[in-house]
Amino acid sequence: MTKKLPPELFDANDQCQTSRFLKDINIVKVVVSQAQKAWDIYFHGEIQFDYSSLKAAESMLSEKLPKISTINLYPVLKSSSIEDQEVVSGLLKIIMADQAPILQKCFDKTIMSYQASEQTLTIKTGSSWSYQYLQKKKACELLKEKIKLEDAEISEVLFLFDPSLECGDAITDIENSLPAIKAPVINPDAKKDDKKSDNKRKAKSVNLKNYKGIIKNLIDLQEEENNVVIKGTIFEIAQRELRTGKILITCSVSDVTSSIVCKFIKKKEEASLLSELLQTDEEYLFKGNIQYDQFLKEYVLLSSAAEKLKKTERLDLSDVKRTELHLHTNMSKNDAMNSVDEYIKKAALWGHKAIAITDHGVAQAYPDAFFSGEKHGVKIIYGIEAYVFKEDPIRENSRNIFHFIILVKNSTGLKNLYKMISESQLNYYKKVPRIPFRLLNEYREGLIYGSACEAGDLITSILDGWDDPELLEVASFYDFL
Repeated sequence: MTKKLPPELFDANDQCQTSRFLKDINIVKVVVSQAQKAWDIYFHGEIQFDYSSLKAAESMLSEKLPKISTINLYPVLKSSSIEDQEVVSGLLKIIMADQAPILQKCFDKTIMSYQASEQTLTIKTGSSWSYQYLQKKKACELLKEKIKLEDAEISEVLFLFDPSLECGDAITDIENSLPAIKAPVINPDAKKDDKKSDNKRKAKSVNLKNYKGIIKNLIDLQEEENNVVIKGTIFEIAQRELRTGKILITCSVSDVTSSIVCKFIKKKEEASLLSELLQTDEEYLFKGNIQYDQFLKEYVLLSSAAEKLKKTERLDLSDVKRTELHLHTNMSKNDAMNSVDEYIKKAALWGHKAIAITDHGVAQAYPDAFFSGEKHGVKIIYGIEAYVFKEDPIRENSRNIFHFIILVKNSTGLKNLYKMISESQLNYYKKVPRIPFRLLNEYREGLIYGSACEAGDLITSILDGWDDPELLEVASFYDFL
């Protein structure tokens, strides 16, 4: 059952486009958030609209309802319109308008589809980074809440990574969308050895000194939660002066389960001392209140105290050390942030004798890997994670291209690997460098083949429900699984 908007919320006699729009739409549902003083209004109607006209309508309603902080209008679509990428792009723009820029960028160049039989909305992206970030931020829950269909239900929203989709340089696009961050400004007049300063520093951290209470994982934090204590490592710090003269210090913090922004608002003298305490790549306890930040459009920790923890280096204490056979460096597009030297240095610290380098379809990390291996005394196993396709598949699976680990055993194998990489880049490149399956047989000498990850042929075939004899035939091609 639908209803019309009350005429007092717009000028019924006004023939402007915004008034006609508000007059013609049918209200399906209104979701009210008392904490944020926000209304989400879901509507459908025959009138045509775009993103700008929707924003104009929201502004008109906000003027008529000044006590409501935020009013959002969301269209209710027909399930058939989900296949229209132009409609979908407009819908995502509406839903993501109030989200962080980095989350907005993750939806660039995605493909959406709806499976009526399973009531499932599927969104495919060609960027593994975007896929992982959308999963971490639980964007599926946001879309399930915001997207409504006239003629169907949405029981589940799924994100899928499809390497065959064109995604461009997702990391660069995301970085360019973020606002510039000023470097920390350290007060040069602060005297580290001043007794008065030491006392103030102790006063600021006394609440968390020897803290024995509950420390919450970031992923478990609740909205508007007060007096919460978290533990995490700072990976970015910025500060700026506010119009009040106070200093805003912003720390980006991660505890592996998730990340959050911690904000401190301090007088200049206190901010100077706090700047000395807070450093990137160090671990801290933070205490404060979870609040919605109107500027960042996300929940942050408004911090009242911080305590630096003694950093403990993670070690491999196993009697028998492992050898990593599947590893991506920052030379593998959209897969990793660490350099090959960082990985090899860590492997040496952990007592690992060897490590494999398996970037996606490329060998750029090999020179640095060679010199780093010499420096740290770690044997380098050269390899790649290839994109492989079958030119004449006997039986189709759910992926046209699958992942495949290739490791080098000797100099003959290295030459054969280089030949296949060259072929993939020069003759079979289609959105990604692809290797025909037949070349794996032709150049197999001196190489070791592995079944890769969940995007590999074997796991995909298992998920597609292949019979055991068929799976054994697939598995027999590999040297290790």
